[in-house]
Amino acid sequence: MVKNVKRMKSKPKVKVYSGVKVRQLPSGNWHAQVYAGKGSDGKRLTPLSITDPDPDEVGRQIIAFKKDKSRIRAGNLTVEEAVRLYISARDERNGGSASVTTIAAYTRYADNHLDDLGPKLAKRISQEELLQYKNYLSQKTTSRIVGEEIVSAKLSPKYVKNVCSLILSAINEVAPDTNLKLKFKKVKGKPRPIPTESDVIRILQNTEDTELYKAILLALCMGDRRSQICGVEYRDIDRHNNTISIERAVVKDVHNKLHEKAPKTDASIRTVEVPPEIITLLGKGESHEKVVKLLPSGITKNFSALVRKLSMPNYTFHGLRHFNASAMLALGVPNLYAQERGGWATDHVLKTVYQHTLDKKKAEVDRVCNSYFSGLISKAAEQPMADNS
Repeated sequence: MVKNVKRMKSKPKVKVYSGVKVRQLPSGNWHAQVYAGKGSDGKRLTPLSITDPDPDEVGRQIIAFKKDKSRIRAGNLTVEEAVRLYISARDERNGGSASVTTIAAYTRYADNHLDDLGPKLAKRISQEELLQYKNYLSQKTTSRIVGEEIVSAKLSPKYVKNVCSLILSAINEVAPDTNLKLKFKKVKGKPRPIPTESDVIRILQNTEDTELYKAILLALCMGDRRSQICGVEYRDIDRHNNTISIERAVVKDVHNKLHEKAPKTDASIRTVEVPPEIITLLGKGESHEKVVKLLPSGITKNFSALVRKLSMPNYTFHGLRHFNASAMLALGVPNLYAQERGGWATDHVLKTVYQHTLDKKKAEVDRVCNSYFSGLISKAAEQPMADNS
């Protein structure tokens, strides 16, 4: 006789530091939330969330935070402290809603652009002071390496808006009485060039039998982002139905550690029928093996080097996603289906109006798209390679 025995769930490990419970998460990290007090308006401030592999490090941060708790109650946080508190509270790993990628961006803003504003008390920041800071950022230049050259350029209007919005939100959360506001002009960014069909053929010809070639195939035919391409595994390929599923993305956190997460939008999670040639060219591997064995940064680096080598315009790898959209529009693909196939959450990129897509039309469109991309790959294989010298 076999008895049914209920399995007791193991309780999470708990340690206590300065009266605050620190619990071990399923991931193995240790996590705690510390009450931050109330703001000058009487409302509770967002609690400080702390996560670290070492429970003693979490405890050290709790003790240090509680020593400064009286300053938080009085709203006596510096701008930098307010921003760091805001970032920590919104990290999805601490129960917040911001993704790993967003938190990494927020942290870069805080590390590089708080400047003279950082040490000042958040509650003392005036509207005029914040406006002056915005104007200062608009004139600030940064340097980055492009190929073998160091290029300096001003921060883009979008970047300035992102930094200022982070600071503004953090200040208004810990010092709501300041009631700070900022307005930003709508600035149209300089459009990036979209590769031409002839240049796409040259790109394919010059990358055949490389990992970059497989990444380019996925970007061209499915319109996928780098992070999603790096997340595709051989188990996502259905060789019987010639489909590829997008279910995950690979991104780096603020410490440059790789994480797998859901794609950027729900619309990006999809299954797309592709030409059988694509399935063959992607090769075979173990179920959980990555199809493209490059990191997102590696894709960018290799693609940029290729574009320079071929003396092409300043194409980006993301431009292949836009080539996919322009090809579908040129082929007369209904806008709604083009949006669905490419994984766009809105029709912003397609610049079109909503249309219904019938299943019969969807199958027809699949045939049109697959025929076109099959022909494109055949041209790359059959045409003589152009002299790149």
